[in-house]
Amino acid sequence: MWLATRLHRHGLDTIVAKDLPPSRKIELLNRAAQRLQRAHDAAKQRLLATCDAASFTQVYGRSLDTFLDEMQQRADCVVGAAYGQAAITCPAPVCGNGIQETGEACDDGNSYDSDARHNNCTKNNCRVFASTFALIQQAVFENHGCTNDLCHGSARQGGLDLRRGNSYANLVDAPSHASTLKRVEPGDEDRSLLWLKLAAATLQGPGVPGSPMPLGLPPLSEKKLEAVRLWIYSGAPETAVVGGTGELLDACLPRPEPIQIRPPAVPAAGTGVQLHMAPWVLPGNSESEVCFAAYYDFTDQVPPAFRSADGTRLRFNREETTQNPLSHHLVTQFYTGEYVPDDPAWGTYTCRGGPQAGAACSPTQPGACGDGGECATIPVKSVACIGFGPPDAQVNINSLLNFGGVQETVSRSVYPDGVFAEIPIKGVIMWNSHAFNLADQPGKIEAWVNFIFAPPVDQRYPEKDILDVSDVFGMHVPPFQQQEICNVHVVEDGAQLFSLSSHMHQRGKRFRIFRGSFNCSGGARAGQVCSPLSPDMCPDGACVDQNAGAAGDGLLYTSLIYNDPTVLRFDPPLAFSGADANRALTYCALYDNGFTDPSTVKRRSTSPGTPLGGFGGPCNPATNCVSGKLGAACTGLTQKQRDASCDSTPGAGDGFCDACPLTGGVTTEDEMFVLLGSYYRP
Repeated sequence: MWLATRLHRHGLDTIVAKDLPPSRKIELLNRAAQRLQRAHDAAKQRLLATCDAASFTQVYGRSLDTFLDEMQQRADCVVGAAYGQAAITCPAPVCGNGIQETGEACDDGNSYDSDARHNNCTKNNCRVFASTFALIQQAVFENHGCTNDLCHGSARQGGLDLRRGNSYANLVDAPSHASTLKRVEPGDEDRSLLWLKLAAATLQGPGVPGSPMPLGLPPLSEKKLEAVRLWIYSGAPETAVVGGTGELLDACLPRPEPIQIRPPAVPAAGTGVQLHMAPWVLPGNSESEVCFAAYYDFTDQVPPAFRSADGTRLRFNREETTQNPLSHHLVTQFYTGEYVPDDPAWGTYTCRGGPQAGAACSPTQPGACGDGGECATIPVKSVACIGFGPPDAQVNINSLLNFGGVQETVSRSVYPDGVFAEIPIKGVIMWNSHAFNLADQPGKIEAWVNFIFAPPVDQRYPEKDILDVSDVFGMHVPPFQQQEICNVHVVEDGAQLFSLSSHMHQRGKRFRIFRGSFNCSGGARAGQVCSPLSPDMCPDGACVDQNAGAAGDGLLYTSLIYNDPTVLRFDPPLAFSGADANRALTYCALYDNGFTDPSTVKRRSTSPGTPLGGFGGPCNPATNCVSGKLGAACTGLTQKQRDASCDSTPGAGDGFCDACPLTGGVTTEDEMFVLLGSYYRP
């Protein structure tokens, strides 16, 4: 901009100082324009040497040429103002365009509000950290005395050094002296001793080795503990930024970028096998659910002792899934129908990665895509793979028990002694991947599943799943309100339940599971399912367990984080037998549609369309005001009339009718209500 201003001023100075004919003035201005173009080209080449064109466009929201043209235009305005050129009209300042303009204290070229610059182009008075781990180093380890000489400084208590420069290598993937757990297991806070010991002090939780930390000092706040959890859940990166951690720790961080998890090791030969989901790419600031197929063949890797009697299925008693933290869920379906792997009904197989990337390939030809490549069909948008593949591969929302699914970055299923599960030893796998990317850059979605073989002694009882979707879309929450809904699941007679979990979306704030069949006794809601810990669900009655011999509320399970739900394991398993009421689980979920924080209300303008007609999506029309008369009901036939009905005073122009009721659906702007679990029958 400085160069552009100088060149223009030089041309105007010459024109003003000398009595020149019009043709000479035009010649001087053309010469200045040519110099400007050369400067434009030189600047472009210098910028491209450090930042390629695609990356520049992604960061600044426009091409490098457009950016330089805008700088030149701004230079024209500065010079024009200096010479009183009334014919020059400057464009209005635009916050986030990377050019500091009149009235702006700064402009870093983005609208991200949690770095050193606010999204209104004012400076953010906070300390800036390069990464989430650098922030945790100071806010948690140093500010809480963990690095002093008597603790995890020079004394290295327990062999742990938390001093700056040493802490990361001492924590991530590092074994602990006090436990079989690692100090930090990337992607899995429940198996990370650091988080367990911090949580034991903050949440006063039992069952972790040694003393809660920090020892002899006040525990971490819940916000700091949540920042540590998010960092671990997101793969415990050393140099990346994990979204939300800056806000939790009152600090500034650069805009988050997609994080890649470390791939897990392949099981040793003869102990297990690994499936790899070929990666797919999700654009920045978007959400998608896709389905695609791939062929696998473990025949040569599974010894006879770990196969079914007919040799067609491998048996395992431990399953470990690792996926990039952008994932909302990953569901796998092993196809057992009649169609061959390369039938056209599966779609077009192409190489993903490797030297043949993008080329057509045969799914059953080993090494068809070369080193680093995989043969898979092109991902297509699909919910639960509905509408994907041949006719006998079709499923519906009530037949998902054929699926294995995970929600966490790292998920481990370890079965009780004697329990096993099976998958075909070879065949087609349908990958159903749902992810959302809040970063500007594209993110890679990739996953690995390790199956650890079950020895013959553990091949006695097949594992069975609970996936209750009978009331999956049962919520209907008006704007700025909250609602708790409940349902009852009756466990199979003779079941030995060894795990429970849940599934909600972003406005699901609490999921609880009770042992028993709870219903309102008396009053207007008599007979309706209720939570024994929510008296308002039976306002003129009582919430009573239908099992006459039961006592107490029967609470088994609580989860408060929708995208990292609690997976509760029972050892020994819980036994269920007898009448239905004795085998019942009452499960309840609380949904908040802007009740606690009005800014989180579901909005028509930001709700994507839904892949399943009739389930979720933007409301039409919006029902309540999000500005002006916040929360008031909208009136009028047109959007303009409905916005005007929201004005704080007639004609104020500050009203916006955009809030929606929260209903069930398949995107994260809508909701789900799902009970998950595992059991076996002796």
